[in-house]
Amino acid sequence: MNLPGAVITTLYSEGTAIALVLGLIVHTVRLRKNGTGEHLFSIVTVHALCLAVSGMISHVLLIQDSEALVLCGKVVRNLYELMIPCILFYWLLFLDYMIYGSKDHLYRKYTMPFVPIVVCSVILVINAFTHIVFDFDENLTFEPKAFFWMLIVLEYAYIINSIVLLFRYYARIKGPKFIRIFPFLIPFVAGSFVTRMSPYEVRSLGIAVGLVLLHFSFMNERCFKDEETGFYNKAFLGYLANFSQEHGSEGGCAILFDGAEKGSDLAAVLRDEIPDNSAVVNMGHGRYLVISTAQSREAIKLFITAVEEAASEENIEISSDYVVVRSGESAEGKIKKLLEQ
Repeated sequence: MNLPGAVITTLYSEGTAIALVLGLIVHTVRLRKNGTGEHLFSIVTVHALCLAVSGMISHVLLIQDSEALVLCGKVVRNLYELMIPCILFYWLLFLDYMIYGSKDHLYRKYTMPFVPIVVCSVILVINAFTHIVFDFDENLTFEPKAFFWMLIVLEYAYIINSIVLLFRYYARIKGPKFIRIFPFLIPFVAGSFVTRMSPYEVRSLGIAVGLVLLHFSFMNERCFKDEETGFYNKAFLGYLANFSQEHGSEGGCAILFDGAEKGSDLAAVLRDEIPDNSAVVNMGHGRYLVISTAQSREAIKLFITAVEEAASEENIEISSDYVVVRSGESAEGKIKKLLEQ
């Protein structure tokens, strides 16, 4: 069978995407899942695999001589088109959780935005029999219909929302950022553009490449994370010192809390009380170091008081101390003296 060049390229693209996503799934399934963010990442990965597999199956069936197989290919293509908005929706959930870290916030904000996914599912089921969204001509060339533009509008609405969340993410976290979010969105947008402007279907490949790049960011972050508490580990302090030196840090503060034998209980208190633009380092033996951009002693003392009052309600006895690091001063040296006191 002589296959058109566009079909061969698409099959290679889908096959490469399947290989990348399968490798990613095999690797991540062995890792410990520490939170909602990583579970959402896994959901996006599974949807990406469904996208690539349905894309390959539909293209293989569409080039068969049997009318029944061609019909099956057209039906599978409906699943392929549904996976795109599904991936973008769960990508939005992932971004939102990276910013706010709240499952309740996800339920409140994204229950209604999930309704279009349900509507699209129903319409694509109907499309399998009526072709109101898309069809294929005699040469099996994809032909969008009137309702197809509803999918396009939904996809770009999710993309625009993603970009807004990205700007909020980078504005909210002014310190070192381990999760490099843009490497996922850029390959997807590039793949979508190539797909719309050429006969080649490469969206699955763009998504697969983006997920692999994003996973490398997760692996980088794991090097600086404490598995037990989810806070940073001691290696983060060295990274932070290098980051401050390379980027000309404007200064901040370091606050040391010591919860002695109730360190795990103190960790729960700090999760609730930690302000924006702050990071917590687990120093071991019930001690936690809060790194913040705050330099006002009044603001620092208010934060310490809030933690002490919350700890007192949980019958946790704590001690605390802090240092302020001004621009140009050695953060590493001041933190070292704080820890030695």
